[in-house]
Amino acid sequence: VPLPSVEARQHLQKMPEGTFLVRDSTHPSYLFTLSVKTTRGPTNVRIEYADSSFRLDSNCLSRPRILAFPDVVSLVQHY
Repeated sequence: VPLPSVEARQHLQKMPEGTFLVRDSTHPSYLFTLSVKTTRGPTNVRIEYADSSFRLDSNCLSRPRILAFPDVVSLVQHY
């Protein structure tokens, strides 16, 4: 069962900074979303899959600087 972003935010709100969830994305173009507790509060970043690699979703200008990983675990471990 996918965890909606509202519920992910509720879970993360009371957790320490750096706590994260990898969840099924509710957006049909993405497989996963990374929900993380930051100093500004919980936030969500979509994880895109293209060319057999996973990367954090970003705008076109910063995309060349975003690292790609063979799996989601490697992506999460890096960040």
